[in-house]
Amino acid sequence: MILLMVILAAHDERNMKIPTFLYGALFGTTLLGITFALGLKVGDALNPFRDICARLMAVTIGFDADAVFR
Repeated sequence: MILLMVILAAHDERNMKIPTFLYGALFGTTLLGITFALGLKVGDALNPFRDICARLMAVTIGFDADAVFR
């Protein structure tokens, strides 16, 4: 949600104009901040494919599916 808010705020015409060459730095620092803040606590699953693969493997080796996908 934080990343989406930053992306939408950067592209909004009513906000301060951010030069397009700074978009990469803005989004990169946002991802870095999210990773540092949430990486150890929730696993930093910003990529849905990385998240679903780990969950499917946990179900495959015998963990409870309700607990894994909650």
